[in-house]
Amino acid sequence: MIHVDFHADAEAELDAAVSFYESVMTGLGKAFVDDVKNAIERLRNYPDSGPSIGLKLKKADTSTFPFFTHLSA
Repeated sequence: MIHVDFHADAEAELDAAVSFYESVMTGLGKAFVDDVKNAIERLRNYPDSGPSIGLKLKKADTSTFPFFTHLSA
């Protein structure tokens, strides 16, 4: 199986995004993490499916996020 590593800066950005989504709506942060995990699994199962962004680096988009809500006053 393909090994996936998160750079420390990427992990900090992921944590910040989870906090942001959770502040928008309870449970949205978990949904975001689940979407990221699904994107990682897609790359693990189909490593040639994502576009290359560098030597041994692939890009995988999430299917639902970014998720923005518009709050009306």
